[in-house]
Amino acid sequence: AYAYRGDYKKAIKDYTKVIKLEANPAAVYTSRGNAYIKNGNYRKAIADYTKVIKIYPDSAAPYQNRGMAYYARGDYDRAIKDYTKVISINPDSATAYYNRGNAYYRKSDFVKAIADNTQVIRIYPDSVAAFTSRGTSYFNIGNYDAAIEDLTRALSIDPDFVSAKQNLEIVRQARGY
Repeated sequence: AYAYRGDYKKAIKDYTKVIKLEANPAAVYTSRGNAYIKNGNYRKAIADYTKVIKIYPDSAAPYQNRGMAYYARGDYDRAIKDYTKVISINPDSATAYYNRGNAYYRKSDFVKAIADNTQVIRIYPDSVAAFTSRGTSYFNIGNYDAAIEDLTRALSIDPDFVSAKQNLEIVRQARGY
């Protein structure tokens, strides 16, 4: 109940008590990890998600969660490793491709970011976020035509998507339009 009210410190205390009572505390570790994320304690969130991975090593969800925690603390290499594991378990996980693409983008590996966003678009052909991210990555490698095409496509799906509008303007200014 505390987590729903945004009182994550009290929620963490309750989750810790429940973990001691549970025979299989994976769900509670996940909930406590989520509360740690909300409090910005990524180290403890990662520790809890790692405990879930030990219980369910073939489940994609704990790797996804831990990948998000690694990403949030700026550890993009470990985030990429976890998202890659998610993709090996679930090859059609658009979320894992998208998140891994964002991690590659943060590392300035725009070619891999483009490849991952292309996979998202394969799975969800109307993904405004993926078209926007891929278009921005194209811009960063100097492929302005592909950037304009993707950003324009994003805006054809959602004309109010602010990031696509802003990035399209940046690309057009760089092109001298």
